[in-house]
Amino acid sequence: MPWIDTLAYMRRAGELDAQRERDSENWAMLLDRIEYTLNSAYADRITDPDDPKVAAERARREMLGLKPPPMPLIRPVALRPPAIDEVRRQMYQEQVDLYKTPEANEDGTLSVAEYMRLRGIEFEPIPEPSSE
Repeated sequence: MPWIDTLAYMRRAGELDAQRERDSENWAMLLDRIEYTLNSAYADRITDPDDPKVAAERARREMLGLKPPPMPLIRPVALRPPAIDEVRRQMYQEQVDLYKTPEANEDGTLSVAEYMRLRGIEFEPIPEPSSE
């Protein structure tokens, strides 16, 4: 009775497609994490903690109160369907924008707005008075 097996498979085709999509995304997320782990291990091995530039950057970040994000920012590198890929990239970019290190001015200082953003304080600059 192979036709009964075929009929059962056809009835479950939708379920199997949904399961395949979930499995595909799980594999893609696993690949993203493996890539992050490999890059982190490589960066850790080639970075000398006694290098003066590394020590100066660490001191600058401590002085400004900068801390790493609470969760690692994992870049989506795996091949995904276009719709899912766009959503993952947008989520990653939002996280990067939230935790990015501000650029210092020429004299090495930060603007008041950037400093307040780093400290997590809501800040709206006062508009300049109009010259009317």
